[in-house]
Amino acid sequence: MARTRLVAGNWKMHGSRPANRALVDAILKSLPRDAECAICPPFPYLAEVAEQLRGSSVALGAQNVSEHAQGAHTGEVSAAMLKEVGCRYAIVGHSERRQIYGETDAQVAAKFAAARKAGLTPILCVGETLAEREAGRTEDVVARQLGAVQFADGVLAYEPVWAIGTGRNATPEQAQAVHAFLRKRLQQDATILYGGSVKAQNAAAIFAMPDVDGGLIGGASLVAEDFLAILQAAGIEAKAGSKKVVALSIIGLVLLQHGKGADMGSGFGGGASGSLFGATGSANFLSRTTAVMAAVFFILSLALAYVATRRPVEEGGGVIDSIRKQQAEKPAPKAEEKPAAQPQAPAPAEAPKDKQVPQ
Repeated sequence: MARTRLVAGNWKMHGSRPANRALVDAILKSLPRDAECAICPPFPYLAEVAEQLRGSSVALGAQNVSEHAQGAHTGEVSAAMLKEVGCRYAIVGHSERRQIYGETDAQVAAKFAAARKAGLTPILCVGETLAEREAGRTEDVVARQLGAVQFADGVLAYEPVWAIGTGRNATPEQAQAVHAFLRKRLQQDATILYGGSVKAQNAAAIFAMPDVDGGLIGGASLVAEDFLAILQAAGIEAKAGSKKVVALSIIGLVLLQHGKGADMGSGFGGGASGSLFGATGSANFLSRTTAVMAAVFFILSLALAYVATRRPVEEGGGVIDSIRKQQAEKPAPKAEEKPAAQPQAPAPAEAPKDKQVPQ
C-alpha cells in the first residue's frame, strides 16, 4: 500500500483573527494540486478556521489534546470536543509539551489513545535533545518514546529537539537515518513526517529521502509563500513517484510477455500493436494491457512536458512566482498634487524597531 504524503502546519501560539483569515485565504487560493495538508491553529481559532476550510482539501488539526474524556480538568480540551469542531488530526507529544510542560511518555501514550478513540488521527512527535544526540543515544530515545505508545492508525513525526527554532538543521541524510530506523518498528505503509526547521529552501531535499513522507512545519507555516513552496515540494515528489510506478509497470508487463531480456521494440511492435490496430491474429491479455499502459504513459509524459514549458523556470518558480507576478502587476497609487511647502528642518530619525521572527 502506498504511503500517504502529508504536510501539516503547526501555528503554535501565533495568530489573530484577521491574520488567520488572510493566511488561510492565501493558502487556499494557490494550493498545489494533489497536496495533502493540514493546519493546526491555536484552540480559540479552531471553529473559525474550520468554517473557512469547509469544502476544501485542507484538514484541520489541534496542537494538543487531553488524555481525559471529560470531568473536572480546568483548561483541558477533550478529543471528542476537537472532533466535534471539525478536527481530523491532533498533535501529541510535541517536544515543547515534553520539555516545558513535563509531559511523560505515559501521558503522551494516554493522549494518543484518547485521540484514536474519538476518531482523530494522532500525530505522535518523537525526537532527541542535542545532548542525547552528541552522546549517541538518538536511537535509544526515539525507540523509547515510540515504544511507550500502542501505535496504530496514526502519523509519526520525527522532530530533533536541537533543530526546532534554533536555526540549526539536520541534513537530509541525518533525517533519513532516523526515519529508516523508525520505519523498521512500524508497518511499511506508516506515514513518517520530519519536523526540524523545515523551510522552503530545504524542503525538496528532505522530502526526496526515501523514508520521509512529508513535514510537520512550524514557523514557515505562518508565511503563505513559504508554506505553499513546501507543499509544492511535497507534491512534485508525489507526481514523480506516480510516473515511476507507471514506467515500471510497463517494463514488467513487457518482460512477462516476451521473457527476460526481450527488447522493448518487439514488445510494442508485435502483439501489442496488432491488437490495437486490428492486424491479423488474436492478441493475448498481456499484449493489450501493455499497449494501453504504453499509450497512457506516452500521453501523460506529453501533458507533463507541456505543463513544464508553461511554468516559470526561474528560481522559486511555480505558485510562488505567480503570487509575486500578481503583486508586481498591481498599479502603484497615483500621488496627489500638493502645493509647494515651505522648507522645514528635517525631523530626527526614528530608531529602528526589532523584528520578531516566530519560531
